[in-house]
Amino acid sequence: MKGLLVAVLSLSFFYSPLANCEIRKLSMQNVVDELLSNGLDRKNIDYTYQKSELPYTKALGAFDWGMTSAGSWELSRFESLSGLSNIEDKTRLYKLGFSKKFTTGTTLNLDYARLYQDSVLNSFSSNLRRPNLVQDEVDLTIKQDLLRNLFGINDRRTINSSERTYFKAKIEREESLEDLVLKGVKLYWDAFAAKEALKDSLEAREKYRFLVKTLERKNQQGFLDKAELAKASAELSSFDRNVKTSSLNYLNILDQLFLLLNHPPAEDVDFIVTKMIPEIPLAQGDFKLESLRKIRAAEMQVESTKDDRDVAKSEVAYPLLNFVG
Repeated sequence: MKGLLVAVLSLSFFYSPLANCEIRKLSMQNVVDELLSNGLDRKNIDYTYQKSELPYTKALGAFDWGMTSAGSWELSRFESLSGLSNIEDKTRLYKLGFSKKFTTGTTLNLDYARLYQDSVLNSFSSNLRRPNLVQDEVDLTIKQDLLRNLFGINDRRTINSSERTYFKAKIEREESLEDLVLKGVKLYWDAFAAKEALKDSLEAREKYRFLVKTLERKNQQGFLDKAELAKASAELSSFDRNVKTSSLNYLNILDQLFLLLNHPPAEDVDFIVTKMIPEIPLAQGDFKLESLRKIRAAEMQVESTKDDRDVAKSEVAYPLLNFVG
């Protein structure tokens, strides 16, 4: 109760002509601009949208060119009673490979390897081969998916599903931004109305206080019954309660507004309200239910779920069969 009384007294100080406090000017356009530039909810909406792009990027990434490389070095020394093995072999192996998967379910692999061998030959094999050898090897492999992923049908379903999910998230982002703007505008007008209501409550209390003082003077002069003065004094407490309720409502709404704007609360707010009311926008053409963003998002979700279901059914119903050549 003491904290509430302090809030009421501070608000009374706001509206005193001698008050000298920081006043922040705020218009409806300022609220919209701050929400879309610095608001935490805006950042959360953007992060959620960016997260939805990952499955689509991952599905497309399966068809990017892949490259692999490897290298090895080996030193071998043998002691053989037969004398047929080399005394020492130094072997270096370098590999480089490229792979590419197509939406037809075809995977192409191209591998190249070069082998270097430097040997210390024994007396028997020194006349049969050179001590330094180089060997090149090229390997081309083509793999075609059959049955489970017949000619890439499941790959294409996965791409379509993730693409629809991505565009659905884009539509939901637009809806979320609109809801955020509407929420900010509503809080702006709620705060403006709460401040006006608080002003009215303060003015009504001051007027009734003046009335009570007038009745006290009349009572002192003997022109008024004490019961009437007691009734007026009791009614004055109801005006105090109205001021407390209005001030608490105004402060709560103001805190919500500045929290949404991601700004520290100001001591007071000067609401810039235009007197011009815009005209009602005219409907353009025939309205179609299918054009609503939420309807389009729901349709994309249904199609994406169908593709995911078909992929799951195919993986359960058919074995993995590939043709490799």
